[in-house]
Amino acid sequence: MIATLEPLSQNGNILAESLLLETYQGDNDQANYTRLVKRKAERGEKGALEEMIQLTQDSQEKSHWQNKLEEAHEASANAGNAEDMIWLYYQYSGVGDGAVIDTVKSQYWFKKAESVYIVEAQKGNTATMSSLADLYQMHGDKDKQLFWQEKLVRSDSNIIYWEMATLADLYFEKKQYANAIEWYLKTIEALDETEIDMSGYMLRLAWCYNNGVDVKKNAAEAEKWLKKYAETSQCTLEEARKRMKEIPKQDF
Repeated sequence: MIATLEPLSQNGNILAESLLLETYQGDNDQANYTRLVKRKAERGEKGALEEMIQLTQDSQEKSHWQNKLEEAHEASANAGNAEDMIWLYYQYSGVGDGAVIDTVKSQYWFKKAESVYIVEAQKGNTATMSSLADLYQMHGDKDKQLFWQEKLVRSDSNIIYWEMATLADLYFEKKQYANAIEWYLKTIEALDETEIDMSGYMLRLAWCYNNGVDVKKNAAEAEKWLKKYAETSQCTLEEARKRMKEIPKQDF
């Protein structure tokens, strides 16, 4: 099989190349596997470039592939690909393998990605709203993250629970506890009859009702959610109360 696939691969047959990669990987033939990955990397394929960075031990060669990877992302970003703009923003912000901090380049690609995403988000594209919220989270702009997270959740009737919980946590962090309660309750409702852990949301609900900040104090509701938390977390009510008191010290 290898004897048939090799010449096809050398002539540019992508399927043959993929089958060869699987074969060499399955046979634990590292030399031939690396040879094929390198060939793909030399064509500028980003996945292969990333893999070469991982496969290479020599620091000089690793730097070579890292530079090639950045060039590939820059070419795609300059062609308008927002995902590559985000990659470059992360890269120059010091996030990820081989990343370096370059404030000027980081800010440049942030602004480029932001402008592209905003255009699409304003058209009602919920996937882009999610990307914008993530972008602002990375950038440390909680106000804009909250704005787009709320737009996302309110625009998508099929939104997943995690996005609702993220919105609730953002409201909680901003001390907008009435809004936090609304979205913690909706998150718990969405998770009803699932096995997903909801205890953290229950404890924050108990805290909100117990402290009565930005919402009317309600001892009965606080006790209800505290008991639910204790049952879910399999701890005593006394331990649950102790954990509730620790909430203001937590980082959401």
